[in-house]
Amino acid sequence: MHVVDRVTTKTVEKEHGIEDCVGRVLASPVACTVLLEALVEHLVDKQKMWDPKWARTVGVAVRVGGTLAFARTRTR
Repeated sequence: MHVVDRVTTKTVEKEHGIEDCVGRVLASPVACTVLLEALVEHLVDKQKMWDPKWARTVGVAVRVGGTLAFARTRTR
């Protein structure tokens, strides 16, 4: 038996805030994976990690990565 996370797209008639987008992404493991992979590719492949305006984003990404790595060694 395989568990499949299905992602459907729909047209949104009205504007919605960033919080709505975040909530929708967090509700789907597939959407979270796509977002994380796209962010890493964007920062690394586009050389944005060296651009000062992306410094905060890179710092958060590094901190989150370290936190996840540490948490995996402490839990289970």
